[in-house]
Amino acid sequence: MSLALLMICAALQASPQAAPPPQPRYPVDSATGRAVGATEMTPEAVKLAIDKGQKVVIIDVRPAEAFAKETLPGAIHIPLAELEKRLPEFKEDTLLVFT
Repeated sequence: MSLALLMICAALQASPQAAPPPQPRYPVDSATGRAVGATEMTPEAVKLAIDKGQKVVIIDVRPAEAFAKETLPGAIHIPLAELEKRLPEFKEDTLLVFT
């Protein structure tokens, strides 16, 4: 084996392998980067749903400090780390809006 090849092999063995990126706990649409089934809505579309009487819950998933500083009127705070376990609290016919 050549010295250059030995040096490359030694360097590869000495360098730590990068950990694979963490897998999301939910399926992600590769085209949009969002959770499968999630859609982006304009503020006007959300307001129209509210005006039509649809049950809408605005969930602010940002850190508590950001939520305390400012949020949308009527939004509730559920940290992103707690979201998965809290989703069953909402009826299926409820439009969930995440900020």
